[in-house]
Amino acid sequence: MDTTSISKKIKEGIPYLFILISIIVCKIWILSPHNFFIFDDYTNFFNNHFNFAFSIFPHQMYNDRPIGNFLFKFLYDLFRLNSTPYFYFLLILHTLNSFLVYKLFKKYLPKNTVLISAIIFAVWPRSTFAVQWLSALYDLLSVTFILLYLLNYKKYFSLVFYFLALRTKESVLFIPLIPIIYDYFKTKKFITIHKINLALMLFYIILILYLTFTSNYQHFSQDNPYYPSSNPILWIKNIFIYLYLFTNIRENGFIFDGFHPIGIICLFVFIIFTFINIKKNTTKFLIISFILSLLPILPFANRQHKLYLYLPSIFLIPLIVSYFNKKIIYILLIITIYSNFIDNYYLSEKSFWLNTGAKNKTEFNQLKLLPKQQSINKIKNNDPNGIYYYGPGHVINLFFNDPTKL
Repeated sequence: MDTTSISKKIKEGIPYLFILISIIVCKIWILSPHNFFIFDDYTNFFNNHFNFAFSIFPHQMYNDRPIGNFLFKFLYDLFRLNSTPYFYFLLILHTLNSFLVYKLFKKYLPKNTVLISAIIFAVWPRSTFAVQWLSALYDLLSVTFILLYLLNYKKYFSLVFYFLALRTKESVLFIPLIPIIYDYFKTKKFITIHKINLALMLFYIILILYLTFTSNYQHFSQDNPYYPSSNPILWIKNIFIYLYLFTNIRENGFIFDGFHPIGIICLFVFIIFTFINIKKNTTKFLIISFILSLLPILPFANRQHKLYLYLPSIFLIPLIVSYFNKKIIYILLIITIYSNFIDNYYLSEKSFWLNTGAKNKTEFNQLKLLPKQQSINKIKNNDPNGIYYYGPGHVINLFFNDPTKL
């Protein structure tokens, strides 16, 4: 290998190094010894360890995710209840996704916005909530597969990536429309592979609609967080709620709990810049892509969660970056990096997460020291705000590797 080719490879690797350093600097806290299993993690461990089943096609409209379940089961078989390796895995998977996002941006976006957009995706707290939570493994893995699909969408094997993404999490359902729209803006052509993608997507949509009506919305009550509404006005409102959650620099909760002044100002500024740039093909393409990435979750009537922004942020971040000149873009990058260390509101979210994790870890370790029957009684009678908060009894079932203990 000559000097020129070595120099070229080093130059090509520098952006990936910047992305990696940004993730290490901003997200290393996820590897804190205080971070631990929380909320849905115990339920996912229990269900995938004791009740894992694989199916090619879905049996219900929501939460039918055999590929993601398989990875959960595989990791549990490897690491059991040792929490640290799971968080290393999440960070590694997010780093891989950030590298793939950079490659995707190189393919679709103007050259001057590519690296900064990829770094902001890698560390912006709104787009990385999924990285700190083990139960968001479905989000990270589905994005890995769908990015591989988008990078190879003109090749027939890309259909495998789309199918794997779809069976990891249903939020990627409408993503095949994105390269179709891109090709339309660029060449006005409709290539053969798009017809196959559309056929698979339409088949899946019809199947999901069938399952929706035959299962009566999976028997969700109207106050359930995942109850789907068919009201298009609510769907439009939810688009603005997710934009608000993403652009609000003062948002430190996990779910939408109402509009606040600073967030409204941030959202208003975003809308003004979008209106100014709306005639540009890049703006139209990224707005449509953002909405398509949100479409499967827009019907949720009762909950809008920052977790769901991991995929949409891939399209929203370069949209925002495209609105500004080079100097302002660098300011945005500095704000993004700095936002991971601001004590007055960003760390309040981290503090809650790590404090809850530390409490769960303490209770978890105390429980292991108790005799079997005493530990079972403790879970049955304890305040439901500790490690039993989600999936009561799953912890003790996991301790004894027996699904019948409670």
